[in-house]
Amino acid sequence: MLRKIFFIIVFVFSLVMTGCGSSDSEGDKYVYYQKGYASFYSLQENGTLTSYDERYDRNKLTGAHSNLPYGTMVKVTNLNNGRSVTLTINDKRVPEGNYIIKLSEKAASELATSSEKKDLFSIDIVKWG
Repeated sequence: MLRKIFFIIVFVFSLVMTGCGSSDSEGDKYVYYQKGYASFYSLQENGTLTSYDERYDRNKLTGAHSNLPYGTMVKVTNLNNGRSVTLTINDKRVPEGNYIIKLSEKAASELATSSEKKDLFSIDIVKWG
């Protein structure tokens, strides 16, 4: 009897653990959640080509992430004020260091951040690729 209970507990625990953390989609590892700092596109970058070969438009909700595929929709939250925005990844160029994402001007303004202040952000994937 104790053996059956033990196996049931192990089975339930394994089901819970497989639903947490990262996932494997066609061999590509990705995380559902990431926390770090954001950088911002400069005004001079408006109209330049992204690595996705489309023009950066400061008035669109877009961003750059070094690991996520183009077209992935992510929810970015400013952990200092609770504001969030959903944007589309269309670039790969993110500065070195603790930066996890680079935000368009519109996304940054909706999150009420400034480039002088280092706010902490989280990223949640809304739609993969």
